[in-house]
Amino acid sequence: MKIVGSNKFGALTEDAVKKLEFQIGALLPKEYKTFLLKRNGGEPVPSDFKLGEDDITGLHHIYGIFEQDNHRDILNNYNVFKGRIKKELLPIADDSFGNQICIGIKNKYVGKIYFWDHEFEGSFFKSKAITLIANSFNDFLESLFEYVDPGESVLSRVIRLGDIAELSNLIENGLNIEATDEHGRAIIERSTIEGHDQMIEYLFELGAQLKTSLELAEKNAKYFESHLTTVRLLKKLSIKK
Repeated sequence: MKIVGSNKFGALTEDAVKKLEFQIGALLPKEYKTFLLKRNGGEPVPSDFKLGEDDITGLHHIYGIFEQDNHRDILNNYNVFKGRIKKELLPIADDSFGNQICIGIKNKYVGKIYFWDHEFEGSFFKSKAITLIANSFNDFLESLFEYVDPGESVLSRVIRLGDIAELSNLIENGLNIEATDEHGRAIIERSTIEGHDQMIEYLFELGAQLKTSLELAEKNAKYFESHLTTVRLLKKLSIKK
């Protein structure tokens, strides 16, 4: 497993962590504190994890101490969910649906990792909102995996992973670079949706048409900052074409 985007706003100091502990009124579990001091948030790869035997979801962002980014700031999320999530739990990450991954900071919950499902908030079944998913932060990170849909095509997997070497192999064996999926999107457009800049450049150099790539990138960039580099790349390529 690797963490993409570590220390986005710089590495943390011990004083910054102590200040957070004072603000939430609890000490952070040792493993998690070590992670913060080393990484201060980021996006894990792979990122999928199990909820029980059958359900699977994936981490979106691991929060950090970010005064510049409220959406991913630990203290901000602690305040946003205060009174909604057990006071013994601290939100430290989210999934793509706005559910929270929390770490225990008090009493019998200390150090354990829980999943909070907002769908059960305020419902008759609110006791089901909290699910234990790991006994420690490190155990949780080590449990992350990449879910592969058994119905996923080879090309779809190549695009999702941004595997240029395998894409090159497919093209050498007859794949049309303008081939479209069931939604009518060409490979370069699908690569844009995934934010794979190197794959976009590779396809462009082979002669692939940009089509709606820039429009797709600009739409994604409204919600995901990491796609801004893709927007800049496509604007540059649009001038070249």
